[in-house]
Formats: sequence, structure tokens, C-alpha cells
Amino acid sequence: MRGVRVAVVGFGNVGRAFVRTLALKRGVLSERYGVSIDIVAVADSGGVAVKPNGFDGYELLKLCEVPRSGVYAFSPYARRGVDLAEVYDKAAPDIHVELTPSNYTTGEPGYSNIILALRRGTHVVTANKAP
Repeated sequence: MRGVRVAVVGFGNVGRAFVRTLALKRGVLSERYGVSIDIVAVADSGGVAVKPNGFDGYELLKLCEVPRSGVYAFSPYARRGVDLAEVYDKAAPDIHVELTPSNYTTGEPGYSNIILALRRGTHVVTANKAP
């Protein structure tokens, strides 16, 4: 079975729905398509949770329960602040899911996040309308 490592950057309504859906449908995706989708990092404006081997379904559902901007409190995997380059060094995602809020003037932070991901050779999926 082929494994795909995913980093979710932005953990509002869309990010939580995406993570919850993957947690609940993991078995179906594995059986039907022969792929294991492992979420290895989740970041919001408060911090980042990283587990290089991937969070299990239970952990993902618990992560969806943390308050807004509260990913930093998801111990023992999380910390305050987000250094995306460090996250990439530690978790080595194959896919970057960009879900941060849109700034229509600057495109940030999505623009910089996407550039970093592409420079690292990571595929990007975005629901961000600004960049």
C-alpha cells in the first residue's frame, strides 16, 4: 500500500472538516484506492502539532475538538508558533493542504506557505482564494 504524508496548514472550519473526514474515511480510502493518507502535521495561528509517523484516527478526532488557535495545546505533539520550514524538516509531507485565511492584498500567509511547499517539492492543494 502506498502512503501519502499530508500537512494541513489552517485549521478553521474547512481544515477541521477535512481532517475529520479523513479520520472517519481512512479505512474506505485504503481499501478502495490502496492508499494510506497520513496527516503528519496540523497548524493554526497559535501553533503546530507534528507527528512524523502520522496521527491515528482517534488523535485526529481529538485534535478537531481543540479550541480555535489551540493546536499548540495538543500535547505531546504540539508547540506554540509555526515555523513551516522546521515542520517540513521534521515531518516531510508529500502534500501541503493550504487553508489559511485569505488576504486579498498580499496573498499572505498562503502565498509564502505555498512557495515554501513548492520549493520543497511538495504537492499543494489549496482552498485559499487569495494566492
